[in-house]
Amino acid sequence: MEIHFEGAERIYNDILGNFYLVKGPEIRKFDSRGNLTSSYSNPIGSEIQTFDPSISTTVLTYHQPFQELVVLDNTLNRLFGPLYLIEFGYSDVTLVHSSDEQNVWMYDRSKNQLSKFNFTTRTEVWSSPNLDQMYTNNGDPDKMIHTISGLFLRYPGQGVAQFDIYGNFIQFISLNSTDRIFVMNCQILWNEMGQIRFFDLKTLGEFSYSLRNSDWDDFSIYNKHIYLLKDGKVAQENLF
Repeated sequence: MEIHFEGAERIYNDILGNFYLVKGPEIRKFDSRGNLTSSYSNPIGSEIQTFDPSISTTVLTYHQPFQELVVLDNTLNRLFGPLYLIEFGYSDVTLVHSSDEQNVWMYDRSKNQLSKFNFTTRTEVWSSPNLDQMYTNNGDPDKMIHTISGLFLRYPGQGVAQFDIYGNFIQFISLNSTDRIFVMNCQILWNEMGQIRFFDLKTLGEFSYSLRNSDWDDFSIYNKHIYLLKDGKVAQENLF
């Protein structure tokens, strides 16, 4: 498998094993064999701050400076949007993630609040109280993940707030994580000094796995493999 996109900064996978490389306003999609299948470029040239292909039928992109949400189909053609979230009462959304039934999870920093927004009806279907009422933290979350295990907010260098799939708070897990994090098979995975660290949500135990190659620009995890992006090229290692 050979995947190359000169200058690519970030790598993602969807649940079908497709790869996405992102460079500024550009996205390129590759199948599991490394063949380029489609591409997208933000027409206004703005960098794509948030990119979420976790649901294989739709791809979510978000341009935070404009509070602009765009939903693409699985061939990276525009499906919905742009939706400017400020028009719907959200003044400082910093994190978004795909949910279910054409819903989007959002974190609004101005309210310190989670919301679920339906991008077809353009209505809010759920919102949380101020998160300070649930747990104590210093600063704002910088990552959001939604899986069948629930919703997760990462606070860099502090830990991860775990919610169930409905947005109800479960626990705050202390983790020294500042890089990409993933949630897979009831485990939180993150990079720490060239090692992949694991936190088991059931046993609350931790362990680590050392990689052969610790020099990369970004990484993604799919189906017990880790994909390392370096200088626009993708290398693969087994996790176990």
